[in-house]
Amino acid sequence: MQYTPVPPSLIDLIATHDLFYIVSHVDPDGDCIGSSLALGEFLTRLGKSVQYFNEGPFGRREIKEFAHFFHSGFSREHRRNKDSAVAVVLDCSTLDRIGSLADDVADMTTAVIDHHSSGRDFGDVKFINPSCPSTSLLVQQLIESLGEKPTLKESEYIFFAFATDTGFFRHLGENSQASFQLVAKLVEAGASPRRMYEQISSGVSLESRQHLGMLLNRVESHFQGKFLYTWENLQEINSYGRTNRDSDSLYQQLMNVEGVEILLVLREEEPGKAAGSIRTREVIDAGKLAARFGGGGHARAAGFLSDLSVEETRKQVFPVIEKLLSSL
Repeated sequence: MQYTPVPPSLIDLIATHDLFYIVSHVDPDGDCIGSSLALGEFLTRLGKSVQYFNEGPFGRREIKEFAHFFHSGFSREHRRNKDSAVAVVLDCSTLDRIGSLADDVADMTTAVIDHHSSGRDFGDVKFINPSCPSTSLLVQQLIESLGEKPTLKESEYIFFAFATDTGFFRHLGENSQASFQLVAKLVEAGASPRRMYEQISSGVSLESRQHLGMLLNRVESHFQGKFLYTWENLQEINSYGRTNRDSDSLYQQLMNVEGVEILLVLREEEPGKAAGSIRTREVIDAGKLAARFGGGGHARAAGFLSDLSVEETRKQVFPVIEKLLSSL
């Protein structure tokens, strides 16, 4: 992680406004939810008013308990107060990642706090650091830049977000000392790594293991084992249950296969439309690859949405991946 200073314009925005709408991406994960709640707790501590927004769905097991904090859309009152509010968009490299909320946020004063490696520029004030392993650590930097320390609750939210986005430290490489220095402060404040691990990892269902087995059983190996691909259709997703999806275990199992450089998972989200998830090893930037199909993300993990079926999306993406691999 390379240090990026908090922009003075972001600090000024916090000092001069009292109402904040904290917004994060559709199909939320632990980082966007934990970052949102940590920032909201801190702003509330400063005497600010905070509203949380996320379109959902809150399908991931580890974030279900936080769903009640979030509005899925703007009410009439929210819209009446837009002129005096600041929208803080977290963990999003493009405005459309917040779904239908983008229509309301588009004409608001907007601050962006994000760590993705690619996307489409937006926002009036930007605090973006692609080398940071989680958006939550940027929230921690913001708290510290204002001369404060995260409270116990804020520390737990930040640690939870960091742990989910790094696969509980698995995805961190060399030059991670700055990240660990920040995380050490969270533990000092009382955040428990053991408790966070149990919260993230425990309570899986038998259906989730059966679902994982199905996806592993149909994996295709291409380009001399450098490229792995698997998929699922809408009927299978509904059969096993969206809440039983355990994508992290799938990615972990397949990226451990010897020689693999790229993993592509396609899911039929609705008839004629697909969602793609990309994971890469070292050389290929997953975020930049996903951006070629209208998505974005991290250097090692990214995603995109397609208005084509799974099979048509497959035909579109495969030649691009194989061209990248042929250049290695």
